[in-house]
Amino acid sequence: MNDPFEQVDQIDARFAKLFAAFVLLLVAGLIVADVVLVIIRPPELASAAGGQPDDAGCTIMNDGTRICDMPVPKHQ
Repeated sequence: MNDPFEQVDQIDARFAKLFAAFVLLLVAGLIVADVVLVIIRPPELASAAGGQPDDAGCTIMNDGTRICDMPVPKHQ
């Protein structure tokens, strides 16, 4: 007959594997969801979410590089 401690160890090992698989799938799902939302988000929402308008304090250099001033944070 099997030792009761061995059965407990097997149950514990199965639980650990299932928990690790669940956490891995959760993290992978969150990463995929983030990438998909960035891809399908309309550009106007992306600029409203923290970006600056195209012409707000930006200088376009000769090679096409945009240099924009960062706004000063407002303290409460």
